[in-house]
Amino acid sequence: MTTKRLTQRSAFMHYLKTVPIATLWSARASDTDVAVILLYHCNKFQSRLWMDIGTTAKNNRRYICLTAIVQELGPDLCAPLPAFHSFTGSDYTSSFIRKGKVRPFKIFEKRPEYQNAFTVMARDTQVSDATKTTLLNFIANVLELSKTPALSTVDISSSCRLMDLRDMEKSAFQFEG
Repeated sequence: MTTKRLTQRSAFMHYLKTVPIATLWSARASDTDVAVILLYHCNKFQSRLWMDIGTTAKNNRRYICLTAIVQELGPDLCAPLPAFHSFTGSDYTSSFIRKGKVRPFKIFEKRPEYQNAFTVMARDTQVSDATKTTLLNFIANVLELSKTPALSTVDISSSCRLMDLRDMEKSAFQFEG
Protein backbone atom coordinates (compact mmCIF):
# COMPACT_ATOMS: atom_id res chain seq x y z
CA MET A 1 0.00 0.00 0.00
CA THR A 2 1.43 3.36 -0.97
CA THR A 3 2.09 6.22 1.41
CA LYS A 4 -0.25 8.42 -0.64
CA ARG A 5 -3.10 5.95 -0.20
CA LEU A 6 -2.41 5.62 3.54
CA THR A 7 -2.41 9.41 3.86
CA GLN A 8 -5.72 9.60 2.00
CA ARG A 9 -7.26 6.96 4.26
CA SER A 10 -5.96 8.68 7.36
CA ALA A 11 -7.37 12.02 6.21
CA PHE A 12 -10.72 10.41 5.37
CA MET A 13 -10.97 8.63 8.73
CA HIS A 14 -10.04 11.84 10.58
CA TYR A 15 -12.63 13.79 8.60
CA LEU A 16 -15.28 11.14 9.22
CA LYS A 17 -14.59 11.39 12.94
CA THR A 18 -15.17 15.16 13.00
CA VAL A 19 -18.26 15.58 10.79
CA PRO A 20 -21.57 16.59 12.45
CA ILE A 21 -23.68 13.88 14.07
CA ALA A 22 -26.54 14.23 11.57
CA THR A 23 -24.29 13.29 8.65
CA LEU A 24 -24.75 9.93 6.95
CA TRP A 25 -21.81 8.23 5.24
CA SER A 26 -21.84 5.32 2.85
CA ALA A 27 -18.76 3.25 2.07
CA ARG A 28 -18.91 1.26 -1.18
CA ALA A 29 -16.99 -2.01 -1.02
CA SER A 30 -17.50 -5.66 -1.79
CA ASP A 31 -14.87 -6.81 0.67
CA THR A 32 -15.55 -7.76 4.28
CA ASP A 33 -12.06 -6.51 5.20
CA VAL A 34 -13.38 -2.96 4.75
CA ALA A 35 -16.49 -3.71 6.82
CA VAL A 36 -14.40 -5.17 9.66
CA ILE A 37 -12.12 -2.14 9.80
CA LEU A 38 -15.08 0.25 9.72
CA LEU A 39 -16.89 -1.73 12.46
CA TYR A 40 -13.75 -1.53 14.57
CA HIS A 41 -13.58 2.27 14.17
CA CYS A 42 -17.32 3.03 14.01
CA ASN A 43 -17.66 4.04 17.66
CA LYS A 44 -15.14 6.85 17.03
CA PHE A 45 -17.43 8.48 14.46
CA GLN A 46 -20.13 10.99 15.28
CA SER A 47 -21.97 10.27 12.04
CA ARG A 48 -24.00 7.22 11.00
CA LEU A 49 -22.04 4.88 8.77
CA TRP A 50 -23.58 2.67 6.09
CA MET A 51 -21.99 0.16 3.74
CA ASP A 52 -23.15 -0.20 0.14
CA ILE A 53 -22.66 -3.82 -0.97
CA GLY A 54 -23.67 -6.02 -3.88
CA THR A 55 -24.07 -5.11 -7.52
CA THR A 56 -26.80 -3.41 -9.50
CA ALA A 57 -26.24 -5.79 -12.42
CA LYS A 58 -27.12 -8.83 -10.29
CA ASN A 59 -29.93 -6.94 -8.54
CA ASN A 60 -28.48 -7.69 -5.09
CA ARG A 61 -27.27 -4.22 -4.11
CA ARG A 62 -28.21 -3.15 -0.59
CA TYR A 63 -27.18 -0.87 2.26
CA ILE A 64 -26.17 -2.12 5.68
CA CYS A 65 -26.08 0.23 8.66
CA LEU A 66 -22.71 -0.44 10.29
CA THR A 67 -23.58 1.88 13.18
CA ALA A 68 -26.54 -0.37 14.07
CA ILE A 69 -24.33 -3.47 13.89
CA VAL A 70 -21.82 -1.88 16.27
CA GLN A 71 -24.64 -0.97 18.68
CA GLU A 72 -25.93 -4.55 18.52
CA LEU A 73 -22.53 -6.25 18.92
CA GLY A 74 -21.14 -3.81 21.47
CA PRO A 75 -17.54 -2.72 22.04
CA ASP A 76 -16.42 -6.06 23.50
CA LEU A 77 -17.06 -7.79 20.17
CA CYS A 78 -16.02 -4.93 17.88
CA ALA A 79 -12.60 -4.30 19.48
CA PRO A 80 -11.21 -7.77 18.65
CA LEU A 81 -12.89 -8.03 15.21
CA PRO A 82 -9.84 -7.11 13.08
CA ALA A 83 -7.67 -9.68 14.85
CA PHE A 84 -10.42 -12.31 14.67
CA HIS A 85 -10.96 -11.62 10.96
CA SER A 86 -7.24 -11.82 10.23
CA PHE A 87 -6.82 -14.98 12.30
CA THR A 88 -9.74 -16.85 10.74
CA GLY A 89 -8.78 -15.86 7.20
CA SER A 90 -9.89 -13.36 4.62
CA ASP A 91 -12.71 -13.75 2.10
CA TYR A 92 -10.56 -15.84 -0.21
CA THR A 93 -8.20 -17.70 2.13
CA SER A 94 -9.95 -19.41 5.01
CA SER A 95 -7.77 -20.57 7.87
CA PHE A 96 -10.42 -23.10 8.84
CA ILE A 97 -11.12 -25.14 5.72
CA ARG A 98 -14.74 -26.32 5.51
CA LYS A 99 -15.60 -24.51 8.76
CA GLY A 100 -16.45 -21.13 7.23
CA LYS A 101 -16.72 -17.96 9.28
CA VAL A 102 -20.07 -18.50 11.01
CA ARG A 103 -19.00 -21.36 13.29
CA PRO A 104 -15.78 -19.64 14.45
CA PHE A 105 -17.72 -16.40 15.05
CA LYS A 106 -20.41 -18.15 17.12
CA ILE A 107 -17.70 -19.73 19.28
CA PHE A 108 -15.87 -16.39 19.54
CA GLU A 109 -19.09 -14.56 20.42
CA LYS A 110 -19.95 -16.91 23.30
CA ARG A 111 -16.55 -16.97 24.99
CA PRO A 112 -15.22 -13.75 26.62
CA GLU A 113 -11.76 -15.31 27.06
CA TYR A 114 -11.48 -15.67 23.28
CA GLN A 115 -12.63 -12.07 22.79
CA ASN A 116 -9.98 -10.91 25.26
CA ALA A 117 -7.26 -12.92 23.50
CA PHE A 118 -8.13 -11.40 20.13
CA THR A 119 -8.26 -7.92 21.69
CA VAL A 120 -4.72 -8.48 22.99
CA MET A 121 -3.62 -9.62 19.52
CA ALA A 122 -5.10 -6.51 17.91
CA ARG A 123 -3.53 -4.19 20.46
CA ASP A 124 -0.13 -5.64 21.41
CA THR A 125 2.91 -6.61 19.36
CA GLN A 126 3.95 -9.24 21.93
CA VAL A 127 1.47 -11.95 22.86
CA SER A 128 1.92 -13.88 26.12
CA ASP A 129 1.97 -17.66 26.34
CA ALA A 130 -1.35 -17.53 28.22
CA THR A 131 -2.96 -15.67 25.29
CA LYS A 132 -1.41 -18.12 22.82
CA THR A 133 -2.82 -21.02 24.83
CA THR A 134 -6.26 -19.39 24.75
CA LEU A 135 -5.95 -19.07 20.96
CA LEU A 136 -4.97 -22.74 20.72
CA ASN A 137 -8.08 -23.60 22.73
CA PHE A 138 -10.10 -21.52 20.25
CA ILE A 139 -8.55 -23.42 17.32
CA ALA A 140 -9.25 -26.77 18.99
CA ASN A 141 -12.82 -25.70 19.67
CA VAL A 142 -13.42 -24.58 16.07
CA LEU A 143 -11.82 -27.69 14.59
CA GLU A 144 -13.60 -29.90 17.14
CA LEU A 145 -10.36 -31.48 18.31
CA SER A 146 -10.59 -33.76 21.32
CA LYS A 147 -7.30 -32.41 22.70
CA THR A 148 -5.75 -28.94 22.50
CA PRO A 149 -2.28 -29.03 20.87
CA ALA A 150 0.68 -28.22 23.12
CA LEU A 151 1.95 -24.68 22.78
CA SER A 152 5.47 -25.95 22.02
CA THR A 153 4.23 -27.86 18.94
CA VAL A 154 2.51 -24.92 17.23
CA ASP A 155 3.87 -21.62 15.91
CA ILE A 156 0.81 -19.49 16.60
CA SER A 157 2.41 -16.31 15.25
CA SER A 158 2.88 -17.74 11.75
CA SER A 159 -0.73 -18.88 11.55
CA CYS A 160 -1.96 -15.45 12.57
CA ARG A 161 -0.97 -13.24 9.58
CA LEU A 162 -1.72 -10.16 11.70
CA MET A 163 1.33 -7.96 11.11
CA ASP A 164 -0.03 -6.45 7.89
CA LEU A 165 -3.21 -5.50 9.72
CA ARG A 166 -1.29 -3.94 12.62
CA ASP A 167 0.91 -1.94 10.25
CA MET A 168 -2.15 -0.72 8.36
CA GLU A 169 -3.96 0.23 11.56
CA LYS A 170 -1.00 2.14 12.97
CA SER A 171 -0.18 4.06 9.83
CA ALA A 172 -3.63 4.63 8.33
CA PHE A 173 -5.97 5.07 11.25
CA GLN A 174 -4.17 7.14 13.85
CA PHE A 175 -6.37 9.89 15.22
CA GLU A 176 -5.32 13.00 17.04
CA GLY A 177 -6.97 13.87 20.30
